[in-house]
Amino acid sequence: MPSIYVAVLADYTNGYHHGKWIDATTSVEEINEEIDKLLRTSKYPNVARQDFHCPSCHKEWHRDLPITHVDHDCPHCLHYGNAINEPYPSAEEFAIHDYTDFFDLDLGEYPSIKAVFEAASGIATNGEIYAHLRSDGFDHDKALDEIDDNFRGIYDKLSDYVYELAEDSGDLKNIPDYIKDHIDWDDVARDMEINNLRTYKMETRDVAVFINR
Repeated sequence: MPSIYVAVLADYTNGYHHGKWIDATTSVEEINEEIDKLLRTSKYPNVARQDFHCPSCHKEWHRDLPITHVDHDCPHCLHYGNAINEPYPSAEEFAIHDYTDFFDLDLGEYPSIKAVFEAASGIATNGEIYAHLRSDGFDHDKALDEIDDNFRGIYDKLSDYVYELAEDSGDLKNIPDYIKDHIDWDDVARDMEINNLRTYKMETRDVAVFINR
């Protein structure tokens, strides 16, 4: 399960290691809620914070003191919201100091929570191939499209895919066995990878195969 380790920076800069692991596959709202709870437990709070509730869309948000009139405006629907508690001490900033089950995808210490959730949900749904595509420069939506449109499967080696492709197409039926048995499928696969295919090496040492369009 893709998870993030969130550290409270106010504590960290004062020599105290304080943080927690958070499931990154839940939702942006739930991840933010867990981070807000963590910030409240800081040993070195550096802001006073107050929570608000919108009677129109029923969303909640927080603002740091001093609170102005505009801070009552709901960031989701712009209706006027109501304070639901008294100001409380909290740390202000956090950083993501570790990831688990994100494979080699590196989002850094300060990504948006939306970016974290998108990556985590992409990995939870599609596994390591999604992480490879993101590391290869695809954004979230384009990575999902690439999997839907061009992913051809995971094989022990690329030549297995190439042989399967030739067999399924019927191209091998008219080739005599004495010729077929001497085809260098690894060599054919190398040529196809240069011109038509893209591959990613999986942690299991298998190969994920995509076609290039």
